[in-house]
Formats: sequence, C-alpha cells, structure tokens
Amino acid sequence: MSEIEFLQEKNEELPSEFEPYVKEWFRDSFDELSPPQKHSFEQIHNKENLLISAPTGSGKTVGAFLSMINELFLMGEQDE
Repeated sequence: MSEIEFLQEKNEELPSEFEPYVKEWFRDSFDELSPPQKHSFEQIHNKENLLISAPTGSGKTVGAFLSMINELFLMGEQDE
C-alpha cells in the first residue's frame, strides 16, 4: 500500500464532516483509530447521548474531544 493510499484510508475512518486540518492533525498524531473512537464519532457528531466504557488509555477522551474541537472550529469559521 502506498503512503497516499494509507493516508486516504486513515482519513476515510474519520467522519467526512471533520475538517481537513482536524483529520491531518489526527493522522499526524495517531497511527489508527481505537475501537471506542471508531464506534463513537458519528454519535458524538450527531449530538446523541453516548456512554463509552473501555479501559484507560483506549482513546475515549481523544475521541470525544476531537469531535468537539472540530465543532468549535466550524463555529469559529461561522463567527459563532
């Protein structure tokens, strides 16, 4: 797999609604999504209630904050 294909695959794992720079930061910071992240981004983005139960260090906090950070960037771009 080429580096471009690898990066595209990693980006495809993140919600399409995420801003490109948020995806780039995640891609540069982590090798892959953790299972809690894979199964929570869509619900968090859709503002659904969600309880994530997973061991310490499994990516729960990063998953939740990444979604919120993306939303804050979108709000900033709209002067909200």
